[in-house]
Amino acid sequence: MEEQPAPIPTDADLVVRARAGDRDAFAAIYDRFADRIHDFCWSMLRNRDDAADATQDTFLRAVERLGQLKEPGKLRSWLYSIARNEALARLRSRQRQVPDESMPDVPDPARGPETRAGENELRQLVWDAAAGLGERDRVLLDLHVRQGLEGAELADAAGVSTSHVYVLLGRLRDQVERSLGALLVARLGRAECTVLDSVLVDWDGRYSALIRKRVARHVDGCDICGERRRTAASPMALLSTVPIMLAPAEVRDVVLAAFGAPTTREDDDHTDGHPGHNGSAPPPSGDRSSAHGSRPGWLRPGRAAVLVSAATALVAGGILAGIVLAGSEDDGAAPTAAMTDTPPHLSPTPSELPTAPGAAHTDAEATPDPPATNAVDNQQPADGQDESSDEANGDGSLEQTPPQANQPGPGELSVSASVLQLGSQQGDGSVGLRNTGESALTYQVTSDSAWLTVDHVNSELGPDASRELRVSADRSALPEGDHRATVQVSSAVGDAAVEVIVAVERPPVIEELSADPAEVGISLCSPDSAQVRARASDESGISGVELSWSGAGGSGAVGMAERAGAWHAQLGPFDSPGPVSWSIMAVDTRGNVATSETRTLTVNPCPQ
Repeated sequence: MEEQPAPIPTDADLVVRARAGDRDAFAAIYDRFADRIHDFCWSMLRNRDDAADATQDTFLRAVERLGQLKEPGKLRSWLYSIARNEALARLRSRQRQVPDESMPDVPDPARGPETRAGENELRQLVWDAAAGLGERDRVLLDLHVRQGLEGAELADAAGVSTSHVYVLLGRLRDQVERSLGALLVARLGRAECTVLDSVLVDWDGRYSALIRKRVARHVDGCDICGERRRTAASPMALLSTVPIMLAPAEVRDVVLAAFGAPTTREDDDHTDGHPGHNGSAPPPSGDRSSAHGSRPGWLRPGRAAVLVSAATALVAGGILAGIVLAGSEDDGAAPTAAMTDTPPHLSPTPSELPTAPGAAHTDAEATPDPPATNAVDNQQPADGQDESSDEANGDGSLEQTPPQANQPGPGELSVSASVLQLGSQQGDGSVGLRNTGESALTYQVTSDSAWLTVDHVNSELGPDASRELRVSADRSALPEGDHRATVQVSSAVGDAAVEVIVAVERPPVIEELSADPAEVGISLCSPDSAQVRARASDESGISGVELSWSGAGGSGAVGMAERAGAWHAQLGPFDSPGPVSWSIMAVDTRGNVATSETRTLTVNPCPQ
C-alpha cells in the first residue's frame, strides 16, 4: 500500500504549534507568506532595501506578538496588517516618495518578443502611475488586485470595516479605470487628438496628480480619447500581471534566528557565504547600517536589543528567583526592591514577551522549586494556600508572604488607521479605537488644528471593547491646497496619532471675455479672424488656458498665450459662413478645470 502524503497544515495549525515553541511551524509560516509579504512591501515602497527591511520587521513583530493573535485562522490578514503599518511608516519618514526601481521583467515564453515588449510597456506605465495614488488606495489596490484578498480578510489587512471596504473598492475601481486608463491615453493617443496634445504640451512624462486630473477630465469629454480609453487594456488587469518580487534569502535567516529556528531551508544548499546560514555571529555593530538604515539580513540594533533584553530578563528572572528562594550561606540579607522589581521596559504580561524556543509560559517554569535547606524551608503550605517566598523579619525569623492573586494585564490601546484621507469631498471620516488589553482604560482626544474637530474628547474602553472616533474637517477658511492635521489619542498605557489629510480644490475664475471684431468674413475676406481675450485667475496659479470652437466649418481648439495679465488667441479664419460658438477652458496648477459660458462669432460670406 502506498504511503499517503501528510495533509498540509492550515494556518491555524501552524500558529498553535508555533506558539508552543515548534520551530519548524514558524519556519513554515515564513515560507508560506514571506514572498507575498515582501512583494506587497516592495509594491508600496518601490525600493529593494526598504522592502527587505519592512518584510524582516513584519516577521520579527510576528515573532513577538504571535501570542496576541486571537484568531489563528486569520494569520494571513494579520501579517498583511503588520506589513501595511511597516510600509506606511517608512513612506511617511521620507520627505517625498521617489520610486527608484521598475517592476521585474519576467518574460513569458508563450508570447513573441514584440508582444511581450508591448505588454511590458503598458504594465510599466500603469505600475508607475499606481505609485502616484494615495496611500490607502495603493494599499487596497495591491492587497486586492495583486495579493488576492477579498471581503473581511481584505478589510482586516487594510484596517477598515468590512462594510466600508466594499465602498472603497468600488470607488477605487472607478478611479483606477478612469485615471490610469487616462494615462494610457496620454501615452498612446496624443497623435490622434490635437486637443490632448495641447493639454500635454509641457508634460515631462511623469504622471502626477495634476496630469492625472487634467487628462482624465479631457478624456471624459472627448469622443476620440474616450473611445481610446474604452478599447485600451484594463489597468486593473495589467496590474494583476506584474511579476512577484521574491523575498531575499537572508531575511529568512534573521527572522528564524530570532525565533530560534534553523536558519536554512532543507531544500536549499546555502554555499554563498551569507551570515547566519551556519550559525555564525552577526558582523560588528558598526557594519550593520547602510544608506537605507540597515542591511537586509541583520537585525537592526533597536529590534535586536528588544529581543535580547527580553530573553535576558527571562533568564535573569529564573536565576534571581533561585537565589532568593535558596538563600545565601554568607549572609541572611533579605532581597531588596532593586533585586525583585520588574524591569520598567518590559511588559508585565508574559504573552507579550518573546517565547524561548520549546518553552511555554507557565508559573511553574518561571519560578523554580526551592531546594530543601532546613525545616522551615520544608514546611508545606496550608490547604488552599499557594506557595510563596519567605522574607526575613528584623529579628532574623522568617515570615510567610501572602500569596499574590493573578492580576489582569494592563489595557492596550490600538487605532484602526494612522492616516485618514478625506480628499477634497468628504467632510468627515472615522477611525476605530479598540482596547486589546485585559483591563479597562480611559483616553483623551485632542486636535492640533482649529479646522479639525472630533465627536468626543474622552471616553473609557473595557477589555476588548471598541468605539468609533469621528473626525470632521471645516474647509471654509482653508486656502486651496493639501492640508494636514493630527488627532492625538492619549491614555495611561500609550498614545496614538492619526494624521488627517484634506484637499481644498477650487476651479479657476474666467472673466472679461471678448472677441474683436464680433463679426468676420470667411477666409481671405478681411477681417477674416478675431482676437479673443480673457482673464483667468486662481489662488494656486493657472497652468494653461484653451480656446475651443465649433461651427459649420468644423471644430477645434488652440492654446492661449498670456500677455499683460490676460490670455490671448486668434479665432479664425473660417472657410464657411455662419455662427461659430466658442468658449474658454482654464486649468489651474492642481488640475482643477473651469469652462466659460459659450459666446458666438458671426462669420459672413464675402460681399459680391
